[in-house]
Amino acid sequence: MDASRIALSLEAAPHRFPLDAERVRQALTNLLLNAVQASPAGTPATASAATEDDALVFTVRDRGPGIPPEELERIFEPFSTTRPTGTGLGLAVAQRIVQMHGGTLTAADDPGGGASFRLAIPRA
Repeated sequence: MDASRIALSLEAAPHRFPLDAERVRQALTNLLLNAVQASPAGTPATASAATEDDALVFTVRDRGPGIPPEELERIFEPFSTTRPTGTGLGLAVAQRIVQMHGGTLTAADDPGGGASFRLAIPRA
């Protein structure tokens, strides 16, 4: 993944948090790849990490066209994709990893344009 296509904000991120780092890395990689693919060239996706109410929260936002309303309900279903070359497994896998940590993964159209994904994992 081209790191220059992602603007990171990690100032509020905790130094340590109890989680399965490899699995959460996979979930974040899936979200970031989607965000980079959805964002126009020259416009970076954004990602941030912070703690909220004793949970670790990652927010990933793209600058693409957003999520069509008819897709929002099934976006996390396996094999659901709007891309001609996608497998439709990235978001389903990410959601399953987050659920295994007792957390939530939500998607929404961002008021400023594009789509926003919020991954929240409670402290174990």
